[in-house]
Amino acid sequence: MAKNALDYSRLVRACGFGDRSGDEKDIKEKVLHFLNQNFSATVAEFGEQLERVKKEIRNISLQKYRKPSNFEAALKLVNMPPPLKDWDFLSYTDPQKTGILCGTSDKENILLTEESFKPFDLFERESMWGDSLLYGLCFSLSWWREAVCCVWAGIIMNCLIRHFQKKSVLALPAVEAVFSKDGFADPNEKIGSALELKGTSDKKAEDFYHMCEQAALGSASCETDASEAFKEWLCSANIGVLQKYNLDFEEAHMLLLAGSQRRPEMEIELQWNQKIGAYQFVCLIENNDLHGYKDKKKTAGIPANILLDFFKGSEQEIKEDLIRLLIRGGWRKAQKLLYEGLNHHTD
Repeated sequence: MAKNALDYSRLVRACGFGDRSGDEKDIKEKVLHFLNQNFSATVAEFGEQLERVKKEIRNISLQKYRKPSNFEAALKLVNMPPPLKDWDFLSYTDPQKTGILCGTSDKENILLTEESFKPFDLFERESMWGDSLLYGLCFSLSWWREAVCCVWAGIIMNCLIRHFQKKSVLALPAVEAVFSKDGFADPNEKIGSALELKGTSDKKAEDFYHMCEQAALGSASCETDASEAFKEWLCSANIGVLQKYNLDFEEAHMLLLAGSQRRPEMEIELQWNQKIGAYQFVCLIENNDLHGYKDKKKTAGIPANILLDFFKGSEQEIKEDLIRLLIRGGWRKAQKLLYEGLNHHTD
């Protein structure tokens, strides 16, 4: 490993991307480029790249625009303000939809992402853009998004390992945990510093992987067992109980509807909460329609305080099911985010 290079091996193995020979998948070179530099360098790089693209577009003849959408997108891009040098790239928006924030004031800020280039029809064979610099900027934004996803995988895994490394803290109150960037976002450090799992040994990372694997393998029926138990718990509730949790009519109705269907399934997922700019656990009761497909109209979230009360009064087997779902939900989110930046070719 090169001097001063990121050591992300423990994160990769904790997420379950190591193979039997002891090797682990590597991160894409273009993604590592961003992970190995600080945010100021990244903003400067995108600023230079954007200016080159603007210059190129200004020199394209108007007669070459084949669609109004092409022209409109080009006009927006040449008028795009420069990237902001100081903004919270880790909590500004959903990491899986992030880009580079451009603007000169709060009213003019625009998030430039790879999606911004769809109107250009970059990948049409007969596209007017050919070997345009637009390609380079579009791909750079894609690699930047993947880099930010990798950072969040490191943040989430740091928090999960800290909480679950001791059996004594294997309890559902973790469902209230907030997975935020706090403590991981030093603008002077490398963007990817969170991937190093500092303070976590190789053994701890390996042990955590095995615990998560066991939780996933041991959860073949926990979705239905836990949801059936919750369904029974709801049957013993009354309006006074719902009032205790300060549910409005719509929330109470959805909860009763979702918990009264045939063969409901419970899932605990780690989802992005835009209001607080962090990840939080969300518990869902999912139901199928008459054809066996997930029916969103019969799916409801269970507030954390209700879930905790249900957990406290449950039998040991149901408690274990809920803990498995919690571990699995957090682990799978970290896996999904890290997977964004990994090389997937097979040699």
